Amino acid sequence: MELYELWHKKNNAKNEFVV
Repeated sequence: MELYELWHKKNNAKNEFVV
């Protein structure tokens, strides 16, 4: 689950940056 959370956090940060 930690890996999943990390991936999600990274994705969220990328999404925020892109937007």
